[in-house]
Amino acid sequence: AEAERSRVYVALLQGDMKSTQPSDPLFQDILPGPLPPLPGEEQANSDTIASVAARYTEFKSASKEWVGKTYKENKRVLDLFCSLVGGARPIGQLVDDDIRKFRDALLQLPANYVKLKELAGKTPSDIIKAAKDKGLVGGLAPKTRNKYFANLRSFLLWAVDEGYLAKVPGAKMKFKAKSNPQDARAPFSNSQLQKLFDSPQYMGHLSVTTRSKPGSYLQKDGKYWVPLVGLFTGMRLGEIVQLLAADIRNDDGVTFIDVRIGENEDKHLKTASSQRIVPVHPVLQKLGFLAFVEQCRLKMPTDRIFADIEKGQDGYYSHNFSKWFSRYLRQIGIKTAKTSFHSFRHSFKDALVHAGVDDSKIKALLGHADTSITSQYGSKFTAKTLKQEVDKVSYGVEFAKLLSASAT
Repeated sequence: AEAERSRVYVALLQGDMKSTQPSDPLFQDILPGPLPPLPGEEQANSDTIASVAARYTEFKSASKEWVGKTYKENKRVLDLFCSLVGGARPIGQLVDDDIRKFRDALLQLPANYVKLKELAGKTPSDIIKAAKDKGLVGGLAPKTRNKYFANLRSFLLWAVDEGYLAKVPGAKMKFKAKSNPQDARAPFSNSQLQKLFDSPQYMGHLSVTTRSKPGSYLQKDGKYWVPLVGLFTGMRLGEIVQLLAADIRNDDGVTFIDVRIGENEDKHLKTASSQRIVPVHPVLQKLGFLAFVEQCRLKMPTDRIFADIEKGQDGYYSHNFSKWFSRYLRQIGIKTAKTSFHSFRHSFKDALVHAGVDDSKIKALLGHADTSITSQYGSKFTAKTLKQEVDKVSYGVEFAKLLSASAT
């Protein structure tokens, strides 16, 4: 093996690229890697893949770019990469084949491999082999594969910017398979919304713990308000459940929700563009949302308004609520493979489009980055301007019974 490696190194130095492939069948498809460092370069190559990956995660965490789930996901990806290609290797030795190996592994790893107890503690190669032996087919979802590959690409770009790498290895590699647009979340239909807001959760339920069965009890807590806020603001679930009483503000006669990052680590946003204001819709006001907020402000001025929603195992307040909401949708018969809490966000966007709201204002309300040339000039939209657009949002749903139940 050493003799064959030396022969390939000589061919590389001489520029004889035809001779750089192993001639012995025993070493077919096994490349020796880059040339060894020249005298004086050993120190420059002392940074290992694992050590640089650790610095990268520490930097992202310290700068608050990654919090909670994002941090765990990126660390998982980098740990997987280090395990596959050898984290103890100098980072300067990374080549295209290493990126190809990672990409191909993503095609073979079983879905939810992190959560499968029988695969705990196994190396990626062992996991792939065990998955094949057990007949675990399907693999990671295309969206997950693309996200993991993008996470690795971000690390490599950072390593180049920081001077650890001269260039990004495997820069042109990608997955050929495109994600299926039909797999994306869909908005709720008007009939689904009508059935949801005519259900026992809003008309009267048996008890606090049994909300899918009719009864005389009507608990107006987080489970009552969060879906309504989602429908009439288009906010993400994580943004809603972390709201403080101080985030509902009034300026120049307009009451709005100030979607922003908080000083404590429990309050965060998905992206920088997610910071925005969303005026409170008239229906929410009629239902008593502002009165609910004021009660929370008096009782717990510095706490979250949905304090009854507790953190899940992943450290996010949205975790348990998301599971409860999907379960409730199934219980009342409107759950589909394409609907989840995020469907409210799609419904809100569609309502804005149908109302003729222009794209720049839709992006401002949803917290999407606006990359158009005109967005670079002028100031952000005022609360009054955005209120005019939010007030246009309507659905083919009759809320009379909900308003009546709310009044009683």
